[in-house]
Amino acid sequence: MLDNLTHCPALITDQRWNVIAWNKAACTIFGDFDSMNDRDRNIVWAMFTDCKYKELFVDWERHAKGMVGRFRSTSGKYIEDFWFAQFIEELKTRSPEFDLWWSLHEIQNNGEQYKQLNHPQVGQLDFEISNFDVADHSNLKMAVHVPMPGTETAEKMQSLLNAWK
Repeated sequence: MLDNLTHCPALITDQRWNVIAWNKAACTIFGDFDSMNDRDRNIVWAMFTDCKYKELFVDWERHAKGMVGRFRSTSGKYIEDFWFAQFIEELKTRSPEFDLWWSLHEIQNNGEQYKQLNHPQVGQLDFEISNFDVADHSNLKMAVHVPMPGTETAEKMQSLLNAWK
């Protein structure tokens, strides 16, 4: 199914925000998930420890702060899962921003609706974000990045896909 979303980067994450499935379009934007270790496939970890994400997101601080609030909301649903406490403590030692924003105790339940990225090869990309629960798997979420009409994003995605290995 993900591969049918040709020009739309799409990811499926588990309750811990680990990317467990992706399409080729997602790799052209966020990196080659096949070559990443499990920790680097965690979206929260990548946002705060991979410097390319700070360059990729046009308004990184807003996206990152919102992510902390949403991750706090998720972690509260899995209090019995000690993984969250370990992960949060480790990430706090790796990222001063995460440490600061986590200490604010803000919660955000709504996902992003719009994402503007600055891709190093093709420049500005504008996406509308659609988030879905995966049927029959309440702990899985799918995020689809749809190129915004009236922008060159779809054409730029085609260029990236053509160049992808």
